[in-house]
Amino acid sequence: MDVVLFFMLNFKAGGSSMKRTAILFFVVVVLCTGAVFTEVYAVSEKTVTAVVINMTDEYLELKRGRQEITVYFDQSTKYLNRSGAEASWDILDICHLVRATYIVRDNKKILVRVRLIRQGRCIQ
Repeated sequence: MDVVLFFMLNFKAGGSSMKRTAILFFVVVVLCTGAVFTEVYAVSEKTVTAVVINMTDEYLELKRGRQEITVYFDQSTKYLNRSGAEASWDILDICHLVRATYIVRDNKKILVRVRLIRQGRCIQ
């Protein structure tokens, strides 16, 4: 918005009003397009290495230090074993150390892939 105000204040009084309007419109469109493009297409993956503390068929609860993270399974979620080869959902269990990669969609952390790092060491 500061750029728009800068252009509005720095136009010479003798200039064409149509030219001013066209330039101002162009600047506003460029600014708005950049904001919309960033909001819609900025999907970044985040990776966390944590311990599984709870799991259901819908989500996985992870604990890293004092932070607890809930990530939700999706039909496209990939499960990887320790060597990195694809595996099935049943390789996961409570107390396992995993590396989870997720994206945020609709204010929900969606699990893209989860890789088993180490078998559980919890005392049960």
